[in-house]
Amino acid sequence: YQLCRNILESHCSDYVYFQAVCTLKESVLREWPILSSEEKTDLRQYILQYLIQNTSIPQYVREHLMVFIVLTVKRGILDSNGQQVLDVFIEEVSHILMDQSHKDIGCTLLKTLLTEFSNSTGSSAIGMSLEFHLRCKKAIEQNGGLLKIFTITIQILQHCTQEP
Repeated sequence: YQLCRNILESHCSDYVYFQAVCTLKESVLREWPILSSEEKTDLRQYILQYLIQNTSIPQYVREHLMVFIVLTVKRGILDSNGQQVLDVFIEEVSHILMDQSHKDIGCTLLKTLLTEFSNSTGSSAIGMSLEFHLRCKKAIEQNGGLLKIFTITIQILQHCTQEP
């Protein structure tokens, strides 16, 4: 993971960025069962901070970074601390949305999350069974995740309508 971090920080070509993100995503998802919850959280938060701080990276790399973040949430939602993973992610996105200069990142993260959890056809190919995807979808529905996201969305829309 450190190698991929070093590549992201080195300001290489766009294609190298893209390959580093793809490699990081594949390796984290493959090694998910052996990663500690701290390592999972650290990687997700690192990528989120990287995304916020590096606004000049190409859109297709940004999209893959967002997919990576959402996939770590999805992969973690069925873990023993799954509710906490979802709650922390939604809280992080809420904070991002408060910053006017990063609203697009927050909205895109919410859209990516909803797409990933919507159904099996919108889900990324992460090597998990259809049953896994359905259990994840059920978990976000039953744990109040959708209600929290809906509430945030309404707040964003209200704020947008009140802006001059």
